[in-house]
Amino acid sequence: MDGLDALRVVANVSCGEVTAERDALRNELVEVKAALEAVKSKAAEDEKKYEKLVWIARRDVDAVLADPEHPSRPSVVEVMAKYPLELQELIGEHADWQHGFNSGLLAASRMYMGIAIAYEEDLMEDRDELEIEYDGNVPPVSERLAAEREYAVDEFPMLDT
Repeated sequence: MDGLDALRVVANVSCGEVTAERDALRNELVEVKAALEAVKSKAAEDEKKYEKLVWIARRDVDAVLADPEHPSRPSVVEVMAKYPLELQELIGEHADWQHGFNSGLLAASRMYMGIAIAYEEDLMEDRDELEIEYDGNVPPVSERLAAEREYAVDEFPMLDT
């Protein structure tokens, strides 16, 4: 008895139905992986943008620009060139609201990046350091992934810049 025959007996379905179900699950898995990658990609893109906007809102931009030797000057100039419309909103009538909005999106994008971790390579771990940290008893990947997702939720809102 091969794997499909065993599944057919357990599921009480015909071979054709087992094959159709297997194919449907494969197709669904492809779509779920694509959706997860889209979430991770968009969250990473937004995290970069809103980290820069929150960072610049915490600076005295005029003082930075007035000092050609200021260490933040190159970064301030870069952010100003990349996000001119967003910066106008940060100095406008609703600047506090806009800064809060940007901060909320920064925190949310970081949380979504953290809970979208699904693969061991997403963990960015050093195997030698893990062996030392866990005294040779490294938990399974599934446990480490779950711990990272839990950490992302627990750290919300993470607003460090």
